[in-house]
Amino acid sequence: MDAAEKKATAQTARRIIIALPKELTREQNIELIRNYCQTSFVDRGMIADFAVHDDSDGNPHAHVLLTMRSLNEQGQWNPKTRTEFILDKNGERIRTANGKYKRLCVSWDGWNDPRSCET
Repeated sequence: MDAAEKKATAQTARRIIIALPKELTREQNIELIRNYCQTSFVDRGMIADFAVHDDSDGNPHAHVLLTMRSLNEQGQWNPKTRTEFILDKNGERIRTANGKYKRLCVSWDGWNDPRSCET
């Protein structure tokens, strides 16, 4: 992932922390987070890496790292975003005062939507 990024300040992964039920065993929590990552992220093409922490302090939780880019069929990283031009009511591109077209940067694969974490 790091090799695909051009800028030194680029974000290469997204990290989320998920609370786990303390009523479940460690093995059950691992299976729970594995299934959650599979259905919420991996099935959509993301690469997910997780670690379960349970120090017997009543706070079992998982740290999940997710890729910011998807892979194409050839195994190459897709862009994070793509540009869409803003159109007027007639479907024509709108120019700014400096003559360039107004545009909007949108997610390539929809992964930046916070609702991606909801199940």
